[in-house]
Amino acid sequence: MMSFLPSDDQAWLKEQGWAYEEVAEVNKRGVIVRRFPLPPGKFQVPEADILIQVPQGYPDANLDMFWLSPALHLTPSGKLPNKIATEVHFGTSWQRWSRHYKQGQWRRGIDDIASHFAFVAQELRKAS
Repeated sequence: MMSFLPSDDQAWLKEQGWAYEEVAEVNKRGVIVRRFPLPPGKFQVPEADILIQVPQGYPDANLDMFWLSPALHLTPSGKLPNKIATEVHFGTSWQRWSRHYKQGQWRRGIDDIASHFAFVAQELRKAS
């Protein structure tokens, strides 16, 4: 499969040293980062696979939400984080984190996969 990510996104992902793959099904594309590091002590595991769905029209069309596997529970309570659901994408069950940009927050021509991962990291840190 040819890459659907812009070359800047590919370079940034490689610079992070993460194992990642681009995946596609009918009308659906995504990037899966394996063993993404989670905030220390926040969840029952130190790392998880993360899926970012990539819409047609990206990078002008904004990225939205993220999905994790395995499903995360907060420590020490064991509770599920707020605003999550379970969905199957690309043959895997994922915990969907329903986190969205506010209107106009995604800056066309500026924001990219790196800024989305900064958003993801922020949302993981403040999970409750």
